[in-house]
Amino acid sequence: MYYEKFKMTDIHKYPFVRFVFPLIFGIIIQLNTNITTSSFLFIIIFLTSTILALSISQKFAKSFHFRWIYGAFVNITLILLGIYLTDYKTIPPPDENIFANESSYTAIILETPQEKTKSYKTTVLIESKFDSTSWQTVDYKSIIYFKKDSLSANLKYGDKIVLNSKISLVKNAGNPHEFDYAKYLLQKGIYLQGYVSSEKWRFLSENNGDILTSYAKKSQHYLLNIYKQYNFEGQDFAVVAALTLGYKNDIDPETREAYASSGAMHILAVSGLHVGIIYMIINFLLSFLNRKKAGKILKAVLIILILWAFAYISGLSPSVKRSALMFSLITIGTVLRRQANIYNTIAASAFILLLFNPYNISSVGFQLSYSAVLAIVYFQPKIYNVFFVKNWLGDKIWALVTVSLAAQLGTMPISFLYFHQFPTYFIITNIVVIPLASIILYFAISLFATSWIPIIGTIVAFILKKIVFGLNYSVNLIDSLPFSAIKNIFISPPEAIIFYALIFISGLFFIYKNKKYLQLALGIIIIWISVGIVQNYKFIGNEKLFIYNVRKASAINIVNNQNNYLFCDTTVINNPSIIDFSIKNNWLNVGYKNAYLQNIDSLKNDSILEFDNLKFKNNFFKYNDKKFLIIRDNKVADYYTENKIDVDYIILSNDVYLKIEDIDLLFNFDKIIFDSSNKYWRIDNWIEECKELDLEYFSVPDSGVFILDLQ
Repeated sequence: MYYEKFKMTDIHKYPFVRFVFPLIFGIIIQLNTNITTSSFLFIIIFLTSTILALSISQKFAKSFHFRWIYGAFVNITLILLGIYLTDYKTIPPPDENIFANESSYTAIILETPQEKTKSYKTTVLIESKFDSTSWQTVDYKSIIYFKKDSLSANLKYGDKIVLNSKISLVKNAGNPHEFDYAKYLLQKGIYLQGYVSSEKWRFLSENNGDILTSYAKKSQHYLLNIYKQYNFEGQDFAVVAALTLGYKNDIDPETREAYASSGAMHILAVSGLHVGIIYMIINFLLSFLNRKKAGKILKAVLIILILWAFAYISGLSPSVKRSALMFSLITIGTVLRRQANIYNTIAASAFILLLFNPYNISSVGFQLSYSAVLAIVYFQPKIYNVFFVKNWLGDKIWALVTVSLAAQLGTMPISFLYFHQFPTYFIITNIVVIPLASIILYFAISLFATSWIPIIGTIVAFILKKIVFGLNYSVNLIDSLPFSAIKNIFISPPEAIIFYALIFISGLFFIYKNKKYLQLALGIIIIWISVGIVQNYKFIGNEKLFIYNVRKASAINIVNNQNNYLFCDTTVINNPSIIDFSIKNNWLNVGYKNAYLQNIDSLKNDSILEFDNLKFKNNFFKYNDKKFLIIRDNKVADYYTENKIDVDYIILSNDVYLKIEDIDLLFNFDKIIFDSSNKYWRIDNWIEECKELDLEYFSVPDSGVFILDLQ
């Protein structure tokens, strides 16, 4: 495998490499500052005109002393362009008053509904809202959950419906270091969500979506039905559908976890591997067109059309868009008889995708795709040349190993940052799954081509099933091995940047054996250790209480520099995924992987618990000098004494049916806290009571996690 060497001294040969970085810088500035750009378009036009004038000028073109001025103008223009495009693509949030009450809306289905336990989830475009007497244009995207029934099961892309629901703004739970779901949806232009019961919607018409997308969805549905026609089901259907068509709706959490832990998750995302195979097949089948110039042009057009048709059918993920665009640029370069530089091609594809959607830069898929391909292009040839394997099979295996190592080097910091785990046996996994995935794709194409011939189709489907079964069996086997994944790894964004710098500089040292790179790598390690020491120092003597915002559940967490205690109800105990999603990232941030779990539903009124500085008795608990009371039932009269009981904080939980005035008669307290196990309407009533009685309160569902310093 050979790629052109990249040298910083030759960077002028790679224009898009120079262009993409200032564009990205401008996008990042806008994402973090939200600058108003009403006058930026004029500035960009002015600077672009200046650049054109400078490029035409012979003096600037030939004079080395003035060349930096030209470069400065280009960089400033691209930075401003990044800022402007990001602002232009940002959809302003809707006025909350528009969606304050339950109303009727017309909407168009934008995604194939995904089956959940009790509902079907999809994205819709809300076109209009009925306002007393007439329909008013709204034009906002929303996540909608339809109650599961036979009608909602048949909804598809482009269907227009009328629905009646309470649509609300998507809000984060507000738990520290939890996945930012609202920000994730914002990048997709989605601000709203709602639930619709069976009797609250009806079908109006079909085929209201974009023509290309509609055709792609229908094509994908047709190809999925071929799998079903030949009795693909369960895990086999879920994996082959995801691997070949980008359809992931049927992948269950267990399969997803097995592929992630074994290091095979990238196989389930249609990417460069799939597009590359499609490209080779088409290039081979159309090779007869190479005889004439017109034939070459026709061949290039057909290749590009087929690649993008496949990209559309498979869902236009960041990795498939990057791959399709790169192969399109390579195809165009071949027709123009220009040898493409791989780094310039990668940068050009990123530049174009960011021009169309600057929010791509925030996509984890986009980041993983480009970091993987850059690492493979840069590191793989150098690692491959470390050993020379004469045996053909051994050479192919070594090539797979080097690709896996290079890709892992490129994606490791991002994987640590977002997924907090490392697949230990990734080399073994990729030696097995990459060849199997390639074979599966060839047989899937063969099945699509021969499905209309039952005898041949049955034989091809039988072989394909066995290969898919072998893939799943291999992945599950590797996942079941001891220490298949190192989990609970936590690094911050600055540490991820430092990690990338260390990988790049260390790579330069091993390639060029220059001591300066070793010294620089050691310096980076010292900086990383220093950052870690500073972060750990912040947690020395740190004692905090967290009351997490976990839907319909209670979760009270006490953390100090020695122990981690989580008092939670049965809902949390029985659903470890709640801890993984809402709580665990906070533990990892403060240096804990697990906690002592105490089910508060199992505690009786006379229960007594005692851990170092924490004492729990009769629903009261004390930590240092702070006193708390958890009220989870209606028997508040049991606390009656002649004098009011002094506590610092009262936590109302389990949707208790109590009035605040009754609590106020029994206790002296600084603040009353409503946790997320209570119903919203009850919390609203409590808030009104607190305002009338002039009492301090905190609503976890409304304001997010409650944090208290216990020192």
